[in-house]
Parts: sequence; C-alpha cells; structure tokens
Amino acid sequence: MKTKIRLSQLLVIGCFFGFFLFCLVWGLAQPDRPSSAAENRSLAQRPAMRRVVTDFGGFARDFESYATDQFPDREQLIGVYTALELAQGKKFARKAYCLQGGWLLTKPTPTKPADLSALQQALAQAGVLDRPLVWCVLPLKNEALYDLEPAYFSDETGETNKQALTAALAQVEGLTVIDAEAPLVTGTLADREQYFYKTDFHWNARGAFAAAQEIARQLAGAGTIAETSVPQAEDFLWSELGGERRYQGDLNVWFSNQFSMQEDIPRYVPKNAADLRYFLHPGDIESVPRETIVGSGLDKDPVTYNDVFTYNLGYYRVENPDAPEAASVLILKDSFQNATIDYLSAIFRSVTVVDPRSYQETPDLASLLDADGIDLVLFFYHQNNVSRELIDFLSA
Repeated sequence: MKTKIRLSQLLVIGCFFGFFLFCLVWGLAQPDRPSSAAENRSLAQRPAMRRVVTDFGGFARDFESYATDQFPDREQLIGVYTALELAQGKKFARKAYCLQGGWLLTKPTPTKPADLSALQQALAQAGVLDRPLVWCVLPLKNEALYDLEPAYFSDETGETNKQALTAALAQVEGLTVIDAEAPLVTGTLADREQYFYKTDFHWNARGAFAAAQEIARQLAGAGTIAETSVPQAEDFLWSELGGERRYQGDLNVWFSNQFSMQEDIPRYVPKNAADLRYFLHPGDIESVPRETIVGSGLDKDPVTYNDVFTYNLGYYRVENPDAPEAASVLILKDSFQNATIDYLSAIFRSVTVVDPRSYQETPDLASLLDADGIDLVLFFYHQNNVSRELIDFLSA
C-alpha cells in the first residue's frame, strides 16, 4: 500500500514537472512578447546565453524572470485567476478597485515632499525665461465620484496630495494656479458620472470639455484671454462613437477585462476641424493629416482612451487660423490633457504640446519657447501627479 502511494505521488510530481518542462520548451520556441497589456508593463526578455559562464547567478535570476513572464498563455491564465478572485468577492487588482455599478477607481498614493521641493525648484528655473506660467490642477475620478467609495476605500490621500501640491505651487513666484475641479465635483452623482469612463483612469470628452471650459473661464477672469474666447458647446460637433464599438479601459485591463466594455464614448470635434493644421516635429513646415495626431485609432475595436483622443506624443503643434486669441501656447502635460486638445486649439492661434515622458529632442525649454514663439506656458497635470520627467525636462 505504501509503495502504491509513493508511486502515485511520483506520478503526480512527474506529470507536473513534465507539463512545466513542456510549457518551458514551448515558450522558448515562441517569439518573446515585449509587453503585457493585462499587467501594463514590459516583460523580461531572454538573457544572453554567454552569461552562463560570465555571470551565472545573474543569468539564473534573469532567466527565472524571463520564464515567468513569457510563460505560454500567461495573460489568459491571469484572466482566469482574476475571474476566480472576483467570484470570491475580491474587490481590487493591483491599485484598482471595483465598486458598485461596475465603476473602477484607483487608490491614490501619498506625494513625496522631496518631489514637491524638486518641482518648486524646476518651476522657479523655468520662471526666469520671462513667460507667464499657469499650472492647471486636474481632478481625479476619485474626487468627482467620492460618493461611490465604500468606507473601507475612503481616505483623504487624494485631497491631501492636492493641498500639498497647491501649497507648494503657491510659493513659486510668478506662477498662477488654476483649479479645474469645480464643474466635475458639483451636481448629483448622475451628473458627475457622465464625465468619466467607468473602467478607465481618465475622464471622457464631456469631462475634458468641462475642465477646459473652466480653465478658460479662469484665464478670462485673470485677463489672459477675452471672455468671448471661452469655448462653448455649440462650437463643436457632438457625436457618440458607441453602438457596437467597445471601449478598452486601462483599469479594466488590470482586471483582465472582466468588466463590460460597453461604454458611452462621446466625441466633440471642432466645426472648423478641416481648417486646423497639425505638425508632428519641432520645426516642421509641412503639416500632417489630423488623424495622424487626433483620433488616429478610431477604426479599432475596442478603442482606448488614446485611440479616441491623442497618444502621449513627445511633441506636436496645432495651428488654428480662426482662433480668437493670437497667442502661441506651450502645454506641458500628462495623459489627462490628451482629451482637451480640440478645446484648447479652439482658443489659441498656435498650441504646442510636449509630453516630457516621450520627448525625443534634447530638453531645452528656452530654445523651444523661442522656436515656436511661445507667449504662455500651461501645465496640465492631475492632482496626484508630480512628474519626475517634467522636473527633469525643466531642469535640463
């Protein structure tokens, strides 16, 4: 009897290792995948075999990471695991939480005081370039949909981060701070829900328009632009991309797409879109088609936030000959700004957009301001984002 038990155990162990070895060999025979959409990160690549001799310990560690990341059908297995977790009542994956009605939110992490100090110094350095600087604080979905949060989720981290950021910015001489949250945090829950995708970190076109309009109103109140330059809803063609088209929310990816992809996908397109000119690189004089930069992924199914609006391009410029304001504006930004470009280019004659995370040129703010004839610099960052890339860009 004991022998039979041992043999059965050996058989199970042998089958397990046989399956693992088969998967490993099968995985090695497949092309390496560079990244995982489900995990939103780069995947480990196959280490060089010569390191077996020169650095065996490092090779072993890297090969273990590689074998784990490149395991066959890894994302499908993660999806099965996530579905089982949700079925057992688990409400979070990575930093995302699922709440009532299929709404997904993220839990903010505290901003580091050292990062705020570095940002202050970088902005002070930019201030000597003799251009007006305006920091636009963009609200997070958590702040707008606060009443969706259960007791176990609720904390003050997001608001604390915002207060710390605005206090730090207030100490930068010559910097104006605009808080864009008012229209997105007032009204009923149903009013506020219409501004955001359910399964994405970002706002939708309605939310972006409301925030851009609020920023324009405050710019007008400060005398930076005319009251008549504030964009109005009737300046745009409103449509809904939806129908059978699905939406791939970035937070849904974290949950292996266990939540519905059927979402409202509103779009606002300028009535004079055909008259706008788009430029993809610094110094370009030849324009590119609008869809090279805006709405370049609208033919996909499902579509993502960047497909609907713009990707995180390092640089592009929009010129609007019909704009009411003759000023040229530079916008330094994170991904929340992607959805606002049509509303901002409806105000200013020229809008240069730079994302320091993907800017390919050597960072040189002074030269960029001169080359594009910039009159005003706007910073578009959500309230929890003290961007290290922005700090490095301004400090270069």
